[in-house]
Amino acid sequence: MRFDPLRDYAGVVLQQGRLLLDGDFNDYVALLDRRLRAETSDLTSFGPDPNEAGVAWVPRQTPDALKVTATGGALSIGRGRMYVDGLLAENHGTAPTAFDPLLSEPTGTADTSYLAQPYWPTPAPLPASGSHLAYLDVWQREVTHLEAPDLVEVAVGVDTTARWQTVWQVRLLGEDIGGGSCASDDADIPGWLAVIRPSDGRLTTHTIDVDPGDDPCELPPSSGYRGQENQTYRVEIHTGGVPGTATFKWSRDNGSVAMPVVEMVSSTILRLASVGRDDVLRISTGDWVEILDDHYELDQRPGVMRKVTVDDAARTITFTGALPADLQPANAASALSRHLRVRRWDQSGIVRDATGAQVTNLDAGGSTGLITTPTSSTTEIVLEHGIVASFSIAPGGNGTFRAGDHWIFAARTADTSIEELDEAPPDGIHHHYARLGVVTLPDDETDCRRLWPPLDEGEGCDCTVCVSAESHASGTLTIQAAVDQIKAEGGTICLGTGLYDLGDGLTIDKARSLRVRGQGPATILVGRGSAVTVTSSLSINIERLSVVSGAGAPAAVRFHNVGLAGLSEVVVLSYASADGGGSAVELSGIGAIVSLEGNVLVGRTAIDAGVGDKIGLFAAGLTVAENVVVGLDRGIDLGGMSAYLYACRVARNEILAGKSGGILATGAVAPGGTLGVIDNKIATNGDGIVVGPDANVDGNAVNRLLTDVGADGIVVTAGPFDAAPGDVTVIGNRVHDRTGTGLALRTRVRTWMVKQNIVSGVGSGIAIEGHGAADRVAVDNNEVFDVAVGIEGGQDAAFGIALTRARSIAISGNTVSRVAPNLIEAFLRAGILVTACPDVRVAGNIVDEIGPPDAFAGISAGIAVLGPFDNATAADNAVRFGAGDEFPNQGAWHAILVQSAGLGLVKAGLGKAVIPLGGGAFVLNKLAAFLVSARADHVGVSSNMIVGGGDGPTCLVRINGEVVADANQCTHARARDLGAVVLHAEAVVATSNRVRGDKARLVLEVPENRFAAVANLASGGTNLFSSGLFSPWDALNPTVN
Repeated sequence: MRFDPLRDYAGVVLQQGRLLLDGDFNDYVALLDRRLRAETSDLTSFGPDPNEAGVAWVPRQTPDALKVTATGGALSIGRGRMYVDGLLAENHGTAPTAFDPLLSEPTGTADTSYLAQPYWPTPAPLPASGSHLAYLDVWQREVTHLEAPDLVEVAVGVDTTARWQTVWQVRLLGEDIGGGSCASDDADIPGWLAVIRPSDGRLTTHTIDVDPGDDPCELPPSSGYRGQENQTYRVEIHTGGVPGTATFKWSRDNGSVAMPVVEMVSSTILRLASVGRDDVLRISTGDWVEILDDHYELDQRPGVMRKVTVDDAARTITFTGALPADLQPANAASALSRHLRVRRWDQSGIVRDATGAQVTNLDAGGSTGLITTPTSSTTEIVLEHGIVASFSIAPGGNGTFRAGDHWIFAARTADTSIEELDEAPPDGIHHHYARLGVVTLPDDETDCRRLWPPLDEGEGCDCTVCVSAESHASGTLTIQAAVDQIKAEGGTICLGTGLYDLGDGLTIDKARSLRVRGQGPATILVGRGSAVTVTSSLSINIERLSVVSGAGAPAAVRFHNVGLAGLSEVVVLSYASADGGGSAVELSGIGAIVSLEGNVLVGRTAIDAGVGDKIGLFAAGLTVAENVVVGLDRGIDLGGMSAYLYACRVARNEILAGKSGGILATGAVAPGGTLGVIDNKIATNGDGIVVGPDANVDGNAVNRLLTDVGADGIVVTAGPFDAAPGDVTVIGNRVHDRTGTGLALRTRVRTWMVKQNIVSGVGSGIAIEGHGAADRVAVDNNEVFDVAVGIEGGQDAAFGIALTRARSIAISGNTVSRVAPNLIEAFLRAGILVTACPDVRVAGNIVDEIGPPDAFAGISAGIAVLGPFDNATAADNAVRFGAGDEFPNQGAWHAILVQSAGLGLVKAGLGKAVIPLGGGAFVLNKLAAFLVSARADHVGVSSNMIVGGGDGPTCLVRINGEVVADANQCTHARARDLGAVVLHAEAVVATSNRVRGDKARLVLEVPENRFAAVANLASGGTNLFSSGLFSPWDALNPTVN
C-alpha cells in the first residue's frame, strides 16, 4: 500500500501475531514525514504569500544559517539550520569542531565555502558579473549501502535498511536579476519560475490482454498482470524535455539491482564488487545498465547507459563507448569515495505499443538503451507481462518532464493486479527552494532570509503589546484584541496589575510564539466560563498572573492541540458546580512539550486530562513539576483516553486531594516513551498514585489528609487502552495510613520492581491482587510494618507481602513487622505469602510480630509459600513470632510454611485460595481466578534463624516434591507439638540443622529409602515419622540438648 495523504491516517499500529512488512514501515515514515513537515510549516512559518512560493525561515537559535556572504569574488555559507517547506536543511560548518551543548553533538565552527558544499562536490562556476539571486535547493535522496557502505552491519555482512537524506545546495540563478530584489514577486525574477516549478509530467498505467502465443504453456491469456513473481516497478525519466524528446527507462525491481564498482580496468571495462546476488538479481550479458557516481547524482545529471557483456569469473562488465572523462575514477580509491556504481534497467529488445506497433529496437546498432516518450498521451508503451504505460503533461503545465521524475507501482500475482496510476504526478524527485540573497560579485550581497520568530522593532522593551486594566475595561485595548493583533507574528503581551473581566473568556487560537505575562498574583483574569482557552497553537506561554473561572466551567485554563506550551507562576482558582466542571487546568488533544511548573492550582480536579469519556491527552514530553495542587476531588488526572510519548513526568508537586485520589496516570505509554511519577508529596483520603502498566514511581510520599485515612497507596492497574505490559519500578516511596493496600499490582506487567519503600499503617502491605500478573517480580529492601493494626474483626486474613501469578519472584532484604496484632479470627496472617509461582526465592528477610501476641484462631506464619511451584527457596531469613513471646499461648504459628496444593491450607483469606484440581490448582486472587498446572514442587530451606513453639511446627514443609534443608537454626520452646521442624516430601536431604528446645525434634516424613540426614543436632532427636532413625543414620544425627 502506498501512502495516501487523502486518507488522513494518523499512525501505523501493529497487531498481535501479524507480519510486519517493509511497506508498513515505509508508510509510517511517509506519514510521519508529512505530519512533521505540515506541522512545522503551519505552526512556525510566516504563512503563505501569494506572490512567493513555499515557506522558508531561519530560527534565531542559528541566525546566520545559510547566509551567503560575498568576499573577493568568493562566496561563503553560514552555519546553522533553515526550514524550507518543512524540510530541515542544516549546514554543520567546517573545522575546527566544537561541542554544541544544545544538541549534545560536535559541530563545525567555520562557515562553508561555496566550492566546498557537502552535497555538491562539483559546483557550477560563479558568474563574473551582474546581480544574481542566490537560492537554496533542498530535496531528499535515498541512500543505500551503495552510497554509504557503512550501512552494512559488519556483524551480519549485509545491508538491512536504507536512509532518507535531506541534501541542500546553494546555487546562483544564471540570469541577471536586473532591478529585482528580495521583495520581488516570483514572476518578476527572470528565470526563477522555471527553476521552482514542479514537474508537469504525469504517468498512467494499467494492463491489457496478453497474446496467447506469448505464454502458451504457463498462464491462460486474459487481462491483468501475467508475471509469475510479485514485482515493484519503477519508471524513470532519464533525459528531460517535452513529449517526443524526453526518454525513460524502467525496472521491475524498483532499480534495486545495483553494484558498486571497485576498479576501472579500462574506459570500457569495469570490475564490480559482485555481478549479483543470484541468477535473477544480477547483471547479465545483454542487460542495459546505468553507470553513475555521486558527482553525477548531486549535479542532478543522469548516468550514462551502456549495454554490457559480463564475465562472471572476473566480475567485470564490458561495453562499447568509453566512459566520459568526468565519470572515470583516477583509481580504486577514487571509485570508492565517489561511490561509482552500476544499476540494471530492464527495458530490452523490441519495444511495442499496445497496438503491437514497434516503437524502438533497443538491440539495434546505435541504440541508447532508452525509450522516447510518445508525443501523444494516448499511446501506451508495453513494458512486460501485460503492463502498459502512457505519458502526459498536466493541464496548464509547461509541457516538460524533468530528469529524475519517477513513478513506483506494484504488481501482484495473487489477483493479477497492478497498482493503476491515473495521470499520477511523480513520486520524486521533489525539489524545494528558498531565496537566500541577491549577490553582486565580487563583494556585495543583500540578505533575503527571514528569521523566526519575528521580533518587535518598536520600543526597547521585551513587551510587544502592553495592556492595562483600564484599557481593557474601557475597550480601548483588550487582552483579546492584543492576542488577535500579534498571534500570527508572535510576541509578548504584558499585563499590568488589576482585575481583567474576560467575559466569556480569552481565546488563543492558531497562534505562535506568544507570551502572556502579568505582574504576579495581583494581575487577575476572571472569566464567566473558562477564563483562558488555547487551541491549535505553538509556543504559547502564560505566566505570572492569577486566573479565576466561573462556576461550572469545564476548566479555568484549557490547552487543546498545542506544542511548546507552558503555564508557570500562575495561581488558578476554578469553581465547581453541582453539575460538574471545576478543573483548574485541562489538557486535551495533542500536547507536545507542554510544561506546568511553579503554579498554585485549585479546583475540583486541579489538572484534568481524562475525566469521563473525553478523548484525553496525547502527551509528548509533558512536564508537571513543582506545583502546589489542591484538588477537592482529585489532584492530577492524566488518565482516561490518554497516551504518553517521549519523556513525560509528574515531579516534585505538593498535592492535597480528596476522595478521588492524588495522581492518576493510567494512559498508554508509547514505545520509546517513559512516564515518571517522582518525588511528589501527596496527602489524600483516596488512592495516592495510580499508574498503568509501564511507569517509574519513585521517591513519593503518600499520607493521610487531615484525620481521614486514605484508600490505597500506589497502584498499578489497567487503563482504558489495552496497553502492552511494560516495566514498572516502585522505588524509594513512603506510604502511610491507608485502609487499602500500600503497594498494589492489579494488571499484567513485564517486570515489577519494588525496592527501598517504607509502608506503614496500611490494610495490606505489598501485594499482587485481582488481575495482577508479571513475568518477573523483585521485592527487596522494603520496610513493611503496622499492617492491619486497627482491624479487630470482619477480615479473614492479613499480609505484609502477598505475591502471586509471576514467572519468578524474588523477595529479599525486607523487614516485615507487626502484621494483624488484633485480628483474632482469621484463616491466615502472614508476613510474607507467595502462591502459585514457578520460581520463588525468599532470602535475607527479617519477619516478626505476625498475628495477635496471645491467642488466636487459624494460622499465623512468618513466611508462607503455597504451591504449585517448580522451585522454592527460603534462605538466610530471620523469623520469630514476637519481640517478647516465642510462640502464642493458643494458635498455630509457623515461622516457615511451605506446602503443595492439596496438602494442607486451601483458603488463605482476603479472596485468596489454592484449590487442588487434577494435580494442579485453581487459584483465587480477590476478583480474579486462574488455573495452574501441576509442578515439581521442589524446596530449599537454608541458613534460616527461626523461633516458634506451641501448637504447631516452627518450620513445616509439606510438599509432593523433594526438599533440601541445611544449616537452619530453630528454637522451638515450650512446645505442645514436639515436631519443631517437619519435612514431608518424596525425598529429603537434611544436613547441619540445629533444633533447640525441650525435646524439640527434627521430623522426616519420607520413605525410608529416600532420605539422607547428616550432622543434624536436635534436642529431641531426629525422627523418621514418629520413630527414631535406624542405622547408620542414628549415629550421624545425635540428640543434643
